Amino acid sequence: MEPKNPFEGIQTYGNFGLLWLFAVVILAIQVASLLLMEIPARALGVKFDTYEASIPGFILTALASWSLLADLGVSWRQAWSDWQANALADLRKALRYLPGYAGVLLGMGLVLAAAYYIWDDSFAALMKHVSASGADQEASVKAMAFSAPRFALLLLLACVAAPLAEELFFRRIVFASLRARKGFWFSALCSSLLFALFHGGGAPVTLLPGVYFCWVYEKERRLPANVMLHGLVNFFAVLFRTFS
Repeated sequence: MEPKNPFEGIQTYGNFGLLWLFAVVILAIQVASLLLMEIPARALGVKFDTYEASIPGFILTALASWSLLADLGVSWRQAWSDWQANALADLRKALRYLPGYAGVLLGMGLVLAAAYYIWDDSFAALMKHVSASGADQEASVKAMAFSAPRFALLLLLACVAAPLAEELFFRRIVFASLRARKGFWFSALCSSLLFALFHGGGAPVTLLPGVYFCWVYEKERRLPANVMLHGLVNFFAVLFRTFS
């Protein structure tokens, strides 16, 4: 007897064509957010950091995901009550999976180090855009750390807004919709490829963490635990980039 699908019966998007269309819309929202933030920036004579410019995109992504799930029959009032009642248990779950995430990063680091050692300049050229993206993000975080309000905004974005929007869309909508009808690896890889694509230059080093987030959701089926884990990961990433 085949094991029961853990996502059987969950409210998901059954039309894959519309699911991918929704993904395109979300991508367009993210890009449009970055471009449209140039308008008030020029009007005010200021320059928004990429993180700051992405805030409307994350908010709109969360709202669009919330609206879609509500249309599918998800009761957000019940969900919120459940999240509040089980917040401490979900936090413990997030903390339990945090070392596993660190293990994924360590494994990726060892593989990258081995690749640099074996292929040297060829691999360095291949990873040039990833390195540049990481350097730009680190410079942005360090710059925002000099302003308490901007740094607080960065933490709010990295630890709350981004995890909530991304877990709602990539795990609760994309992964769960695929997983309700397909196997874990197919669903995790498809949703994680999309997750990586949304991270631009950092895509190659975002794929495996995306799979890990899917695995955690598969094991626990607790979206708040995923959001908390994602928030903790981003919190430590911000601290590392600030003080490194």
